[in-house]
Amino acid sequence: MIAYPGAYRVTLPEHPLYQAQPMIAFAGGAILEHSSAEVRDDVRRDIEQQVRAHVDDCARRTERDPADCPFRASSYVATVKAWTIIRFPELVLKVVSGGIVSVQSSAQGVATVTLVRSPSDTNSWQESVAFEITGTVRAVDGKAKFSFVR
Repeated sequence: MIAYPGAYRVTLPEHPLYQAQPMIAFAGGAILEHSSAEVRDDVRRDIEQQVRAHVDDCARRTERDPADCPFRASSYVATVKAWTIIRFPELVLKVVSGGIVSVQSSAQGVATVTLVRSPSDTNSWQESVAFEITGTVRAVDGKAKFSFVR
């Protein structure tokens, strides 16, 4: 590619998940300032809501190890009566290669599980379970779609 001498303002094309500040590039390859892509604020809020909804859906189940969920009870000799989310994990969203956004926990979430020995038992106890979120976000029909990875 041939370019006339001078400085050029370079921007990323419009993307539904991320954006970057324009940067200045000079003909010949020098870059005055480097700007990395960042997840858009509206996408960040949307993903945080999707993650909370996913965790809340998991907490509604009465399984020891709910499928496609970030937590599980350690007791094998008990029946789960209820899950309660005490604290949601803090999330870090980063743009990675291929235009995918990765989602990781920067701080763990905490859930408690109420257990009984049998479904008819009235004596219960609770276990505290720390959990993390790992997943990816892709643009599907122009909207952010979170996929949980266990």
